[in-house]
Amino acid sequence: MKINKTKLALSLIIVLLLLMVSGIIWNGWLEAIKSLESVWTDLTPEYTPIEWKAPRIEDISVKGLSKDEIVWRIYGLESSYGKNDGCKRQGKFNGFGFGQHETDWQCFKTFEEASQAVHNWVASMQAQGYDMPTLVCYYNTGKLISNCSYYQKFLALK
Repeated sequence: MKINKTKLALSLIIVLLLLMVSGIIWNGWLEAIKSLESVWTDLTPEYTPIEWKAPRIEDISVKGLSKDEIVWRIYGLESSYGKNDGCKRQGKFNGFGFGQHETDWQCFKTFEEASQAVHNWVASMQAQGYDMPTLVCYYNTGKLISNCSYYQKFLALK
């Protein structure tokens, strides 16, 4: 005997609807809903949610960077690795933007002197317990914030 699946499905739906309507009439609206809830609850498996904490970008991208690597990235962001060092016009160096503000424009006699000043600053900030995002944002903005566009660019550098 060949069974028509569409007719069978429609028949089952009609039977379920009739049972539901009779349940509504017999037990009242709320009781019918409660009984459907209990059937649904019995059919759904129990699960235990797993707590997952996404790793911070800092932990993935800059964990273990040496001071040399940090200073090199700052050098890249500040002057495109010396290409835009404003102190070159004076025969001096500071492609790090260190000590350069609207009111002050510090230049160093040698690249090594400029680099050492930034190394010392980074070491001082690390010794005070600042994390990498705060250190990098503070270097650029002068504000103790833990996320800024400068830091996002810092993360993108290799």
